Amino acid sequence: MARLLLQSIGVSSQSDQLKQRTLTFGVDVLRLVDDLPRTLAGQTIGRQLARSGPAIGSNYRRSLGQFRPIGRNGPIERPCEQERQVGPK
Repeated sequence: MARLLLQSIGVSSQSDQLKQRTLTFGVDVLRLVDDLPRTLAGQTIGRQLARSGPAIGSNYRRSLGQFRPIGRNGPIERPCEQERQVGPK
């Protein structure tokens, strides 16, 4: 389905192709999770896969166009999205 969606838009550039591949990968991971056995181990692994598999595409899309400054000791780390969305105290 994800493949058809991006093909209908007319994917052409290398960046768009990578977006398509990461989206397709995320969908395929979720299908794999559906096929895992309903045991404790299968559910534990399935939850982790369901969280981390689709994140590849979202992390890639979030990184497009962002400048990562380099400090003396390596790349300057930015707080992750979850740390920025802290609720009221």
